[in-house]
Amino acid sequence: MTESKERKSFKPENVVIVPERITKKRKVEEPPPEEKKMKTSDLRDIESSDETVVARCLLRLLREFEIVAQKCICVLATKTSMTVMNELAAHLTDKQADGLLRRPLRPGEKVKGIEELDAQEQAVLLCEKKVRSLANSVRINYCDLYGFLKFGFKEPKFNRKKTL
Repeated sequence: MTESKERKSFKPENVVIVPERITKKRKVEEPPPEEKKMKTSDLRDIESSDETVVARCLLRLLREFEIVAQKCICVLATKTSMTVMNELAAHLTDKQADGLLRRPLRPGEKVKGIEELDAQEQAVLLCEKKVRSLANSVRINYCDLYGFLKFGFKEPKFNRKKTL
């Protein structure tokens, strides 16, 4: 077909704006997926006075919840100078080194200084090695580790200036 170069004029009252084709289904309001929570039996074990019970519970939590390993790295890095741990903690605490988890890892995220390693995998491995120290940290609530676990893996509100 060839296009004709003929001009056509229309009166404004004869022009109708056609709405977009309605082919998309209405978006169904779905509730957000329910976050996995700690079991009551785990909470009971965390509150135990027996350090081995707390340590075993921590091992389960480290493997089940990525965020627990990340928080534990932040706590451990306040006491040691292990290079990989410090790089992870600097990333997770936003270079504050105070044990508070400010910037959780996203899946596949690379951490400056240990780019060749899987950051989440390293966090779990390091925490598994130091689980006895972590059990003691839970008992004394060092860097609010016990509070973090008890209150659904949430850090306290930070004293940050609000930007306008």
